[in-house]
Order: sequence, then C-alpha cells, then structure tokens
Amino acid sequence: MESQLKGNQISKEWGISSNYKFDLAENREVRLILDSIEENIWRQCGKFTEEEVEYIQEMYGVLRGNTKMDKAWLQVDRESLNEFIETINQYEDRAKLLEECK
Repeated sequence: MESQLKGNQISKEWGISSNYKFDLAENREVRLILDSIEENIWRQCGKFTEEEVEYIQEMYGVLRGNTKMDKAWLQVDRESLNEFIETINQYEDRAKLLEECK
C-alpha cells in the first residue's frame, strides 16, 4: 500500500501516466531478507540450550537407578533421551514430531 502511494506521488510529480505501475523491488528484497533473518532467529530461539538440556536430564534421573534392572537400563534411557533432544532441536515443528513419535 505504501509503495503504491509513493508510486502515485512520483507519477504526479514527474508527469508519468497513471497507467504505469511502480514496483519498488528494493523494498521487497529487503523485506524478504528481513523475513528470512526473523525466521532463522525464531528457529534458533526455539532450540533447547545446554542448561535446559541438563535440567531435563536431571529431571529424567529423579528416582532412577534404585533397582538392579533400572540401573542396567538407565544409561540406555539417557542415551535415548539425548538422541531425542538432538533430533527435536533440528526439527521445525516440535508438536508434529511428538505426534509422529506416538
């Protein structure tokens, strides 16, 4: 809308036919670049930090390893949890990933 108003203003000032349509491509290019940067920042902010991963691992370990069987499987479970966190940090739609894991 803004570019159209600017185009109309330039048309009047320069005496250009009103049939001519201005396409201010540089504005569109800048907008696309900014949209791309914003999306990348959004994705990076959605990833688990090292602190969050450690907290999740601590929560996962609560009341674990009390029995011989649980001790035997604890390391396997931790490796599985780490693999899951690594996978989910690379996935764009975590809710969809969780649905696929069911």
